[in-house]
Amino acid sequence: MGRSHVGEVYVLDRNRLSLVSYASSDPGRHANPRKIGSFARQLALRVKDESGALQIGFELGEGRRTFVRPGHFCYLVAVVRGDINDMVKSDLDYALRRIENRYRLPFVQGQPLLKELQPILEECLLIHSPAAPNGQKHV
Repeated sequence: MGRSHVGEVYVLDRNRLSLVSYASSDPGRHANPRKIGSFARQLALRVKDESGALQIGFELGEGRRTFVRPGHFCYLVAVVRGDINDMVKSDLDYALRRIENRYRLPFVQGQPLLKELQPILEECLLIHSPAAPNGQKHV
């Protein structure tokens, strides 16, 4: 099994598929909401197929693919290099639960959460799976 690394994470509003918040391990992208915004719109267009069914993941090219976790209020979309294994999935699910539990009311009220969610999303960028499945806890 190869290593995997989460390079970018996006939170999209579940109803409108608009960008709520994001984090990127690329400082240039992270600091430029315009670059992020157009990419987030591209992601939003692909989160659902023509029939409206949720796509759990899709290829982006250059060895990158997405992994989409549906929540009650939002979708968490991670851009991952390498294999997406159960460890990565459970870490992303945990981040999504934290976001939805803590920010339930602001989500319902449609409050902007860009800055509030970024610390949690930045933690997702630290998700790495180990190169070898030797039972060690990942950092």
